[in-house]
Amino acid sequence: MDRREVKAFIDTNTLLIGAVNLALEKEETAEVQVVRRLLKGEVKLVTSLKQLEELTVASRRVLGRDFAGWIRYLILAQINRLIIRKPEYSKTEKKYVNRIPDEDLTHFAVAVAGKTQYLVSENHEFLRKAAECKIIKCVTSTEFIREIKSRRPKLKTSAGKVIRKMRDEREARISRFEQHREEVH
Repeated sequence: MDRREVKAFIDTNTLLIGAVNLALEKEETAEVQVVRRLLKGEVKLVTSLKQLEELTVASRRVLGRDFAGWIRYLILAQINRLIIRKPEYSKTEKKYVNRIPDEDLTHFAVAVAGKTQYLVSENHEFLRKAAECKIIKCVTSTEFIREIKSRRPKLKTSAGKVIRKMRDEREARISRFEQHREEVH
């Protein structure tokens, strides 16, 4: 397993959908699983102040001011994150201005400047254009979850098997002790 830290840029809509479904305890979508991985610290979120503002405005429209504050709190206080500032990504924006759609250009530049391994989005046009640049692995939420799961070490045996084996060994020792005691007496 690769032990490097997983850094990902998660598109605003993916974060918003995941947070809404998590807050409303709706179905366990891939977007919710992405947010859960962020909250568990399995993934470091690469973001920008511009994306944070975009997320705040969108979440305020969806569920109101309190929800927007909750999302901001999650990102700023609960999630392992790296905030990329404008001077760090502005050169990348200029370099890719005609290759990435205008509405996604800043997000792409932030992902590149943050040296992320993954760009996660449900916007297939954005993923396609970003993938053409061959810098970052561009995936949907479902693909990202699959990739993260594959990075975990596979356990060769379950905890239940270990406990049963320990119990069986203990019972065997007790049985041998009792046989020995009967032989002695």
